[in-house]
Amino acid sequence: MTRLVVIFFFIACSFCGFAQEDSEGVPIAQEKEIIYDQNPLKGTSLSEETITDFKKDPDYNYIEIEPEDTWLTRFRRKLGDIWNSFLRWLTGGEEATGIFAVLLQILPYLLVAGLLALLIWVFLKIDNARA
Repeated sequence: MTRLVVIFFFIACSFCGFAQEDSEGVPIAQEKEIIYDQNPLKGTSLSEETITDFKKDPDYNYIEIEPEDTWLTRFRRKLGDIWNSFLRWLTGGEEATGIFAVLLQILPYLLVAGLLALLIWVFLKIDNARA
């Protein structure tokens, strides 16, 4: 069995030396000559009629539609405001730097992990009380 593993490892490692090829069949490690476009740029002129046609076409309507304000979005915004005011209180209104900034960034994840650990502990206590 050990001999089979060694043989498999040797075969697997022996294929590592082959270079990959791109879609044109040229090995990736080989350098290609870069050819730059030297043609002068041509400007385009748009008439007022063309611009109004573009404005009427719905494919060129890039106005972002605001999502409607539901109770869930208001609740999430309120939680975000509470969290941001807590962080402002914690940092004194200034931007945190260094290790303190890293700790503030991972603080929400630590709080969620702590809450999950507390819930698991409570459920285990309830389960042990039944037994």
